[in-house]
Amino acid sequence: MAIANRLARSIFKVLAGDKYKELGYMRGDPKDDQIAKLVKQLKSLGVQVFHHKHQTIVSKEKLIVDDTGVIVVR
Repeated sequence: MAIANRLARSIFKVLAGDKYKELGYMRGDPKDDQIAKLVKQLKSLGVQVFHHKHQTIVSKEKLIVDDTGVIVVR
């Protein structure tokens, strides 16, 4: 019964227009580790970073974030 309920809810969300996201065996967002690493890198560069659970990240300095990491523009 629980599996049928979960399946029905998933089908309803897809038909309602929500974007389907396969969670698989992982919990949480796999990008959380990368975000935590980049925030730690910013702090090690002396940048004041304010964030709450990676939802909003604010810095007073201008930053460029690319695939290679974080660049502080001064």
